[in-house]
Amino acid sequence: MNGLELVLTWTLIHSLWIALAALLLSNLLSGFISKSATRRFIKISILTIFTSSVAYVFITQLDLLINYESAKIIGLRFIDANAATPNWLDEIKLWISSNSLVISSLWFMGIVIGTVKFIANRQRLNKYKSSALPCAKEQVINRVTGLAEDLGVRRKVQVVISAILNSPMAIGVLKPTIYLPAGLISGFSTEELDTILIHELSHIKRHDYFINLFLVFIETVFFFNPIVLHLVKDIRKEMEYVCDDEVLEWHNQIAYAKVLVKLQEINLSNQVALAAKNKQSQFKQRIERMINQNNKKVSPKLGVVVVLFISLLVSSAFAV
Repeated sequence: MNGLELVLTWTLIHSLWIALAALLLSNLLSGFISKSATRRFIKISILTIFTSSVAYVFITQLDLLINYESAKIIGLRFIDANAATPNWLDEIKLWISSNSLVISSLWFMGIVIGTVKFIANRQRLNKYKSSALPCAKEQVINRVTGLAEDLGVRRKVQVVISAILNSPMAIGVLKPTIYLPAGLISGFSTEELDTILIHELSHIKRHDYFINLFLVFIETVFFFNPIVLHLVKDIRKEMEYVCDDEVLEWHNQIAYAKVLVKLQEINLSNQVALAAKNKQSQFKQRIERMINQNNKKVSPKLGVVVVLFISLLVSSAFAV
């Protein structure tokens, strides 16, 4: 039985309860915070801590394997081969250890599938890039430059038009670019176009393209963990909320909601309705949130107490 397979298998097993702790902490803190930008930061931080914790578990178990080669590994613990008859919990752990080759092989296959999907998405993105043309309207280019300065975006932002794109998007880290579907500029008023540009510039301002690459990595590695997938989905939703709130600082919420509806109508006209069902639900959530915002205000001191309490629980778990 390969020791590295054991280490990997038990790291994956422990990632389940670590993810659960991260989810509980994320939900608790979110209940005390009304500002979407703060919730976004906290949720990304919690996911980063989760990743670091799993890496710590892997390194710890690898160190145990190196220092206790003659022992049998069970989770983070090693027991002597001549020890007393194991209880039911040890039996489960031994069964997992005995099947570590199968578990780690299935995990590796999932990683390969996720990597293939990532490459396919990159090829689709490259297709968008190759088909895009620089925006020829000086008014739009000047407007993007002005809005970028107002929002504090220091990097130069390019604007391109794509005939195969259904909805606006912003990509790039060092050279950010806003992609607009063909016909969008002529189909929207100046004020409506401003709301779209502010939303995309907000993504650029907060480096959401880079954050999304991190989220894709987490999805690929922890594809088997539904809690992690939920956390990633929740962060992506919060990222959209933050950009929506940025728009609402400049424009009326009803007017912006109408723009989102209009964008969704264009999106649906170019897609099969079934394929767009999930995205349609996201648009609906964003619109309902803007119209029916119920910010909860809770004492910050209570939030600090909760953080300290959860931290003690997590620390205790690692100390066992």
